[in-house]
Amino acid sequence: MAADRAEELRPTVEEAISRGYRTTRQIADYLNASGIPTARNKSWREAQVCRLLARLRDKRDGARAGSPNSHEQAADRYPSWPAMMRRPLAALYCGLSAIEFDREVKAGRLPPPYSLGESELWRREEIDGFLAQLECQAD
Repeated sequence: MAADRAEELRPTVEEAISRGYRTTRQIADYLNASGIPTARNKSWREAQVCRLLARLRDKRDGARAGSPNSHEQAADRYPSWPAMMRRPLAALYCGLSAIEFDREVKAGRLPPPYSLGESELWRREEIDGFLAQLECQAD
């Protein structure tokens, strides 16, 4: 049911991305401005968009979060990831759930966030560097 709803929204999400909406917050704003409610007839929030993007990625790529190469598949699917990402989008970028992402950050296998005002942000380049190190260790 959620996967079907995600597929219905795929053209709208792809249109938002093609128009330059890159973050989960921007995509939520786009969906809300377009008058498209969530499945529960509410306004979109970042976490819901993050789950929506994960469902779209999983359906299109056949990848499950945390599966081998899910990071590469997610990066290929949405090639214009922002340079700085909030936690939900950074977790999606890594192919992890938010809980798994937090665990990896705490263990030092992913970089710590930067504080900007009241926000915690991760740099995409740093995440890529940490993931590359993990891939080298696995080889």
